[in-house]
Amino acid sequence: MKTLTVTYHHTCNYGATLQTYSLHRVIKSLGHDNLVFEYPEAPKKSTSFFKNPYVFLRMQFQKYSYLFRKDEIDARIESFKKFHSRNIQKTRVYKDIEDLRNNTPAVDCLITGSDQVWNMNSLTKFKPAHFLDFGPKEIIRFSYAASIEKLNYTNQQKEYVAKVIASYKGVSLRETSARDYINSFTNANAIQVVDPVFLLDKEEWGSIAAEGRIKEPYILCYQVSSNPLMQKMANYLKKNTGCKIVSVCHGSIKWIKSDYSLFDVSPEEFLGLYKNANYVLTTSFHGTALALVFERPFISLVRPDSRNRIVDLLKLLGAEESCVSSISEFHVPNIDYSHVNTILKSEITRSLAYLNKMLSK
Repeated sequence: MKTLTVTYHHTCNYGATLQTYSLHRVIKSLGHDNLVFEYPEAPKKSTSFFKNPYVFLRMQFQKYSYLFRKDEIDARIESFKKFHSRNIQKTRVYKDIEDLRNNTPAVDCLITGSDQVWNMNSLTKFKPAHFLDFGPKEIIRFSYAASIEKLNYTNQQKEYVAKVIASYKGVSLRETSARDYINSFTNANAIQVVDPVFLLDKEEWGSIAAEGRIKEPYILCYQVSSNPLMQKMANYLKKNTGCKIVSVCHGSIKWIKSDYSLFDVSPEEFLGLYKNANYVLTTSFHGTALALVFERPFISLVRPDSRNRIVDLLKLLGAEESCVSSISEFHVPNIDYSHVNTILKSEITRSLAYLNKMLSK
């Protein structure tokens, strides 16, 4: 079967890139000829100082920081481009949704997923593509582990989503909260499945991991945006374990004081750093997922007032103690992976069964 996957991947974000790679690889391993939908890189948005001074100042600081780390950041960007070209087969670039509708690839099946593809506040130009609102009606359509950041669609958006997914062969969401939300205003009978990164085991991820540059015991810190607890908890772990602090920096800003601040980490080295970490501290969903894949002791930091994707994941796996929202809750992580892996294995089996069923004619 020829398939087309629509997802987020056009960013130097480790989670977005690795979930795209994983789903692409799994679909191909099941005997299908998969392509990933390609779209232009989003133009940088200009923000008026008068509209949002905080965002404006942050953007100026990022630009200033970039000047001092240009070579490292450019190396990281290039490493993502190389990873994509080596590992992910893509369509030609589509300039807009009309281009896609008028020139839909000749495929048997359209797949949306994973990551936050069903957000309504980003990638406006290609939003209908994320709901597979293109191509001949007879093409099979389904979602795999679609996710929604905020469960707050307008009534008009709910009507649109209910209409387009009515033609899906199957609907699956990554979080139980998102599943329940979609089911509350559609007849989709949606189910919950695991994120694509879990569909490859630690040996498969390890086979493409590059050896990390840090050779001494370390605490791996990874956050996409700043969390004030990260520094306090990293310092606590360092004091109590003697491990160095290693920070993988997502953008150009050094969020915390660390023994090693890395701005040029490739996707392959990112996996290697996870594979060999003594401890992991993260605010990222996929940072949490990879800690689970590699069976690392970890703490996931979440804000106390958030209904978080990480919370849903750790509740599903019975690992809620690794979810921390205040310094009073902090502890040296000690996870019972025999228990976690028993649940995770069952979830993976169920998720692969769904994927196989969707990919059968």
